[in-house]
Amino acid sequence: MTPKPPAVLPGRPTIKMIATLARVAPSTVSRAINDDPSISLRTRARIQGIAARVGFVPNVTARGLVTRRSDVVALVLGPSQNPFYLEMIPLITERLALRSKPLMIVRMRESDRIEATLATLARHQVSGCLIGAASMTPEAFALCRRFDIPTVMVNRLANVEGSFVSCNNHEAGLQVASLFAAEGRRRIAYVGADPSKATFQDEQREAGLRDGAMDAGLTAPRRFATVYSYEGGLAAARALLEQLPGADGIFVANDIVAFGVLDGLRRAGAVVPGQMSVVGFDDLPQACWLGYGLTTVRQPMETIVEQALGILDRQISEPGAPAEGVYVSAELVRRATTLGIPASAP
Repeated sequence: MTPKPPAVLPGRPTIKMIATLARVAPSTVSRAINDDPSISLRTRARIQGIAARVGFVPNVTARGLVTRRSDVVALVLGPSQNPFYLEMIPLITERLALRSKPLMIVRMRESDRIEATLATLARHQVSGCLIGAASMTPEAFALCRRFDIPTVMVNRLANVEGSFVSCNNHEAGLQVASLFAAEGRRRIAYVGADPSKATFQDEQREAGLRDGAMDAGLTAPRRFATVYSYEGGLAAARALLEQLPGADGIFVANDIVAFGVLDGLRRAGAVVPGQMSVVGFDDLPQACWLGYGLTTVRQPMETIVEQALGILDRQISEPGAPAEGVYVSAELVRRATTLGIPASAP
């Protein structure tokens, strides 16, 4: 009978130590711990029991040398100031923990190239990559295939073949246009990024607003380009008041910019929603603060994250699996910056 191993071994337990206690080869221990079916269930159970009693913890770095892949999942973010992506980090971390996978966060600067970032991730042998506030190029997707890095765009759209999970931005724009029409708004504006820097999501939000306005018999919305920041919203408010007098329905591409638009309009004496309605996008926690009470489009963050990780799981377990694209519906949350909702609404 094999003697019961001590509860604690001197130093960190190793596969060789367990092999000595179990009187088997180290390779047998390695295969048993990894549930290799070539090892009998009885032997696996015995070896795994010994490993548990001595407090053995597998060395994922050593395993990565064999598999050429770690358990780490990377989240790549761009230089955007939008807190929506920062709020996504704890949720992704929690969901990955349930999969026993750590998260590596990579924040790109304006001058960084996504191709160089992916090459760095390949050297770290990440098991998969989530692309947040950053754009992918055809060359970047080719690198992912070359380095065998499963990749999913999160709340972004792949402009070439690739997997993504995104809010249905066109549908959201239609919802906002329908609200403006129901309120009797007639001079509509869209505040978004400069066309040269606009993402496909930005373009789809504007397209949905435009299509919905035209369907309702309204004139096409006028676009006001700005940078995606609070200060950009202040600048957009000044431009709106100067260049589109009588504007009464304003759809802003994200909440941070919308906060600046609201403050800029109120500073100039405009009455919201008496004279004009303002709608944002994202539903950040600050949107329900009494100082803003912002009507906005809520993106279902939990659904987006779960769908993205589900696709990533399949791509990791099934190399060569086809790309998947998922659209999720958004919800228009009405608060005090549109008609019919009291200022104290949550």
